[in-house]
Amino acid sequence: MAKKSDDFVLRLAILIIIIVLLYFAIVEINHEQEALSNLRAEIYDVSVSRIGLTSADLILKLKFTNPTGYDTPSFVVKADVYINAIYVGQIVIPETKVYANSYSFQSSTLTVSYSEGIKALLQGSATVTLHGKL
Repeated sequence: MAKKSDDFVLRLAILIIIIVLLYFAIVEINHEQEALSNLRAEIYDVSVSRIGLTSADLILKLKFTNPTGYDTPSFVVKADVYINAIYVGQIVIPETKVYANSYSFQSSTLTVSYSEGIKALLQGSATVTLHGKL
């Protein structure tokens, strides 16, 4: 009879451990989700790295700010860049992580053809929009 009691206690202990681990995993996922939801990105700097006959390479430096008390999970950004609603290219930001209450800088190269860039800039003041996935 003692064997059944030992089995029950062991199974109960394993079940409690699993429940506790699941609880902490869910809490961590919620914290990461909150950090990603509040993550801010801004274009911090732009420089020219190459000038060619038909296009130029721009280095976009982005600043990611995490105002929450939780670290973000590692993430990659892939975004289309529009100037005044005209598509000018795509950027890819390598894997990064932003720690709680801090910021991180990442750079990416954007190749802009002169025809698209001039067309976008001739519309007056420039509004830069990024559409993509985090």
